[in-house]
Amino acid sequence: MSDSELTTKPTLETILERINAQGEVMRAGFERIERKFEVMESRFGTMENRFKPIEQRLEKIEIRLDTVEIRLDRVHSMILEVRADVREFRSTFKPPTPSS
Repeated sequence: MSDSELTTKPTLETILERINAQGEVMRAGFERIERKFEVMESRFGTMENRFKPIEQRLEKIEIRLDTVEIRLDRVHSMILEVRADVREFRSTFKPPTPSS
């Protein structure tokens, strides 16, 4: 073995050890991130379960509002019919003239 090989070999081993150590640090970091994501997924699942009843109630309210809207449309149509009838009545009605 030459002198340069003896000097280079420990240096390469040191570099590989550092790379491996950095890999372990990164792996540990990724595991922490993964655990945090699991906690977040669990929380989102809990929130979703909490929002389901609210969503169901809102759907029922929406159905009721649709019914009310239909009824209001009918009432509005009836009011317009009554107005038209009143206008027609006024146009054909001749008040009695007082006889003097």
